[in-house]
Parts: sequence; C-alpha cells; structure tokens
Amino acid sequence: RVIASAALETPAYAFASDDPDLTSAVFGVIELDKKKFKDSKSITVVNKSSKTQTYNVKYIPATEIPGATYSLSDRSVTLKAGKSTKIKVTLEIDAKKYAKTMDPTMDRTQLGLPRAWVSDVSGRVELTSSTAPTLRVPVHAAPKLVSDMKVDDSIEFKKGATTAKVELEGDDIRAGKGDTQVVSLVSAFELGASSPRQGKSLDSTPGGREMDLQYVGAASTAPTTGVANGLLNFGISTWGNWAHLAGGTEVDIEIDTNGDGVADFLVYNTTADGVDLDFVATYDMRTFKQVD
Repeated sequence: RVIASAALETPAYAFASDDPDLTSAVFGVIELDKKKFKDSKSITVVNKSSKTQTYNVKYIPATEIPGATYSLSDRSVTLKAGKSTKIKVTLEIDAKKYAKTMDPTMDRTQLGLPRAWVSDVSGRVELTSSTAPTLRVPVHAAPKLVSDMKVDDSIEFKKGATTAKVELEGDDIRAGKGDTQVVSLVSAFELGASSPRQGKSLDSTPGGREMDLQYVGAASTAPTTGVANGLLNFGISTWGNWAHLAGGTEVDIEIDTNGDGVADFLVYNTTADGVDLDFVATYDMRTFKQVD
C-alpha cells in the first residue's frame, strides 16, 4: 500500500548521495576473491522544514548472504531547519563464509527445471521519527565469487607422447553446501580467433563492452565418443562481463558443414518464457527449423 500524501507531508527526505535520481544505494555486482571485501556508500538526509528533526536510523535486511553484513555510521541523526547530513553505509564480506543463497520468496524450480539466480544482500535503511513519516532508502549488492587461475605459456610433450598434463595454478572456488554451493569449472578450447580490446568510446554504448569479442574457440568430444555421440562446444570470451546472456546481447555462430562458404546451421543464445535460464538454440538454415 502506497500512502502518496506522506511524500508531500514529510518534513525531510533521504536518497543515495552518489545517485540521487535512482534513490537506492547500490554497490552493484562485486567480484570476490579469497580476500575480505569492504566498501561504503552514503545516504543524504535533507531537512526541508523550518523545525529541527530527529530520526532513529537502522538497517532492515530483506535478503542475506553468509559472511556479508551492512553497518551504519549513525544510530540517530538530528538536523536543524534547512540542513542536511550524510549516513555512511558500509558493506563487509568474508568470502570464506560465502554461499549462493536464494531470495526466500523465489521458487527453486521453474517448469520443472532448476532455476538460475543471482544471490544478493539487500534491505533498506529506515529512518523513523515520532512526529514525521518514516524514510526508507533501499540498499543492494550482488557479490559473487570469482576464480583466478592460470597455466604456463607452453606445454611440454615427452618424446613419443600424444598427451600432456596442464597444471593449473591460482585460486579456485569451492564454497557453500548443497544447492548453495559454488564450484569453479574449467574447459579447454582450440583457439580459433582473437580480437584486441576496442577503444574507450565503446563504453558509452550500452552493452558494447560485453559484446567486444576477446577470444573464440571450439572443442569436440567426437574423437573420444565417436561422431554419432559427439558434442561440439563453442567458447566465447568478451572484454566485458555480460549483464544478461541473451536478449539484446546475442551471439550468433554460423556453421558451414560442407566448406562452400555458406552457413548451414546457426547457433545462438536465447531465452524461454517462464524460465530464468539461458539456452542455446540451433537452426537449420536451409529449412529455418530448430534442430536443437
């Protein structure tokens, strides 16, 4: 229920100092390694009335992640007429305690399929007064664990050998338990093409950096499983993180099976109604029918 009159009657208002147009204090998507994370945002409170106003300040959680906490610089604020003040909101995260939790209001499956979701730690900073309407500023962050792995620049094959081990070094991921567990994975692809990072002007285009190709490769299981049961996988790396794997940021892969320079199949990333998952569809370019 929205009480619209309260917005007009309030003697004070509050907003995120860094982005007053959006109101909310947003930390964004945070990539975590094994180190602890700490960052702060501020909330501005303005007293537009002709009287002194006092508010009690507290944070009320909505969704939580193990190891992630918000703290406030003030438990109460007093503003003289026409004055303003700032409240610092600090987010601290211990990556070692992280688990990929889900908003309790969300279903774990959709149409019988396991749901994909982004964990977030969110709530609101609430300012209460005995004489004025309550002020609320949403706070949101979406932390996620990221691995940091590397291999040697070269691989040594022993004389007469057709295989060699690839040694991985760095920080992998294994956190949480059950369906909240996060485990890092690695795949190998034969490099097909690479592209340098485009200029800074691309950053002004929404979705531009996440569609700036870096590496493209392919891999097949056919040599070990046989052609009939083999899988052909494509790997794509871009210079920016994808906000969404489909929709406006679609990647098309054209497959020429007979070498005539004309695509016989088209593979692209897409979505399906009613499911928070990203899919890959394959179409026969001769019949324009979906085959996978």
